[in-house]
This record gives sequence, C-alpha cells and structure tokens, in this order.
Amino acid sequence: MAALRVVAVSAVAFSAVVGVVAATRQDAAPEPAPSRRACAYAAHSLAALGRFEEALGAPVDCALVYNDVAVAWADWEQPWFTKRPKADEDWVAWRAAAPGRSLIISQSLVAAGELDGDWRAQGAAGAYDEHYRVLARNLVAAGLGTSVIRLAPEANDTANPNHIGRSDAEIADWRALWARAVAAMRSVDGARFRFDWCVNAYWEPIPFERWYPGDASVDVIGVDVYDNGIAPGPERWRRIRERAASVDAIVAFARARDRPLSVPEWALVPPDQGG
Repeated sequence: MAALRVVAVSAVAFSAVVGVVAATRQDAAPEPAPSRRACAYAAHSLAALGRFEEALGAPVDCALVYNDVAVAWADWEQPWFTKRPKADEDWVAWRAAAPGRSLIISQSLVAAGELDGDWRAQGAAGAYDEHYRVLARNLVAAGLGTSVIRLAPEANDTANPNHIGRSDAEIADWRALWARAVAAMRSVDGARFRFDWCVNAYWEPIPFERWYPGDASVDVIGVDVYDNGIAPGPERWRRIRERAASVDAIVAFARARDRPLSVPEWALVPPDQGG
C-alpha cells in the first residue's frame, strides 16, 4: 500500500483572504506539479490575493473560486469568471499570466433551478450529461482545462443543496450522477481536469463507502475541517482528528484507495471559544 500523499495543506488569513487549500494529483497531472501545494481563496479578489502575497513575501500560484450558486443552466455552464468579469475578478487572465498557475473550481453538481425536482435520479439516468460537456468545453476554451474540479463538496452536510439524500436510492443516484458528471467532462477534447471528492469533517458522519463515487471517478479525496463547536483546551485537535468520519478516518480512507489527500477548507476559531 502506498504512503498517503498530502498534496495540499495550508491555511491563511489576511484581510479578505480566507484560508483554503487545493489538490493536485501528481501522478495524473497534465503539467508538472509539486507534491504539496498551498492555495488561497481571496474572496474572488485579485487585489486581496496581491495583499496576501505581499504579507507572505512569496507568490501564490494556486487559487480557489466558486461556481456553486448559478440558478439557470446557462450560467452554470458558463461560469461567471469566464464571462469578462471586472478586472479584480479576472481569474482567467490571472491563470494565463504566469506558467504553473492553477485554479481550483468548487462546482455545484446541478443548476440550482433543478433542485426542486428529482434531480438525483434524473441526473443518474443521464439527463444532465450535455450540461457537463458544455461546462467542460467552456472551461477548456477559457484555458482552464487543467483545473481541479471540486465537485459538489461537503454533500454529506444536510444544509448543502447538493446533499446526497437520505434513502439508499437517493444516495445511489447521487453517486451515479457524480460519476456521470466526471465521465462527461473528461470526454471533452482538451479536458485534463482532476476531480476532488470532498467531505465535510464530521457533519454528517455518514460512512464514506456509502456515498463514495468510486476510484474510477475520483482523483483526489478531500476534507473540509473547522474547529468550531469543539470545547477549547489542549485536547481540541485530538477531538477534531478522532471524532466520527473526521480527519483520521478520511486519511485512512484515502490511503486505502491510494488517493492523495486535500484539505480545501480549514480555519480556526479563537482558542477561548468553542463555537
């Protein structure tokens, strides 16, 4: 069994910058990539990223953006950052301006306008395949064909619109839909995406095997970790690691599947606060 590769681990906080990280799978990377990579979410502001780089004293070549609130398929297929955004949010230009830069795209599984229907079953049956292909074509056309796609992250969280569901049938459909989305996007000429299946640490502690889409679809296994809700004290990190379906569990799960680990979101509350 191969040793676990932690491909991205970092947390930052500066002005509008919130600490996140993103993953690249070295053995499948279309471009040379370090085995570990620290990335930043700058609230979609290039100026904020620049201020963070200044404080850090080093350039940041990996950034996370979100395309997870589009209501209509047309907006979902053509993410806002590919549609001539204002200069401070032109992440396509930022990506193209220097070699080695990468975008991590947090992407909803379906357009929000579909969520009132039986979207899991419809998607599992192939109803959305062309939407995934169009999205992939638009990303490739924008020069983002090597991005990491964080597809429907934290779907074990009941507050997530892309939640996996409750019944065995809903969860099976969700898994099938996730895999179909990956297959459709990979089928597009020029697409060399990597797909990150990312869980919410602990909430809800649903067994990973129950909603994992399968090794054929997943390039990276991720976990979002926050320490709010845990009593302060020297045992706080141990509790974060050891609680059900949390850090230790996802590390073991990734290692068993020989998948690199990402920590796309993590942050700390003040030590005197438990939530």
